[in-house]
Amino acid sequence: MAQKKKTNNKANILQSLKEQWNNIVHIAQNEKAYFIVGALLVLLMLYLCILLISFFFTGAADQSVVGHLRFTELGSVAKGDVHNWNGAFGAWLSNIIMNKWFGVSSLLLAFYGLMAGLRLMRVRVSKLGKGFVYSAFLFIWISIFFGFIFAGQPQLLFLGGAHGYHISQWLNVKIGIPGTVIVLFFSMLVFLIFAIQNTIPFIRKSLQFNLSDKAKAQARKVKEFITDEKDEKDEDEFIETESISDENENNNLSEDYFINEEPAENEGVIYAE
Repeated sequence: MAQKKKTNNKANILQSLKEQWNNIVHIAQNEKAYFIVGALLVLLMLYLCILLISFFFTGAADQSVVGHLRFTELGSVAKGDVHNWNGAFGAWLSNIIMNKWFGVSSLLLAFYGLMAGLRLMRVRVSKLGKGFVYSAFLFIWISIFFGFIFAGQPQLLFLGGAHGYHISQWLNVKIGIPGTVIVLFFSMLVFLIFAIQNTIPFIRKSLQFNLSDKAKAQARKVKEFITDEKDEKDEDEFIETESISDENENNNLSEDYFINEEPAENEGVIYAE
């Protein structure tokens, strides 16, 4: 009898859990619920965007105030101590996201969250699956890129965040700076090939254009060199011809002079008959 009661209790519990789950699914499938959750997500992402953008203008001043604080200690911050547009919480959270996490690429996280919220609100946006893959790649790549570029400038390290700085330094140690450049360039090339349809034709045309331009420039230089040599040769021949013509003209003038002078020499001479 006791065994039967236990079985009935388990069945009742399972039935109750099943009904609760069905209610949750029904609520989740409700259009109003989708719209409310989507609107909340959009507003949260806008709030995140505002505090991250504010960090560019107020982060340096706020870091000394909230950089060492925990979340539970934010109540001790006075009103005028921070300048972030979203108050002490905005200054604290933006410092963590920008300096200790992924830097400016975190804006992509807010952008993707915004797209997801609009999709839940049944606003027509691009596919979230593809957008998630693209955003995740750029999220990591931009962080490493800025961490690599601004490694020697402490005042700009926040652009890549701690993640970008440490990953780029690890790559520099393992494969060197040229290797890091190759990894960044090749990974971005692969991303562009999959993300943008005309990437391969564009690269081919660019390479052909550059090669043809170089060939044309080389041919132009050779042609100019040959033309210059020909012009110099023609000029030398012209000068030589001119000198020969001048010499011949001088000789002719001399002969004419002597011919014209002979009668003058014989003037006044009386021949005897």
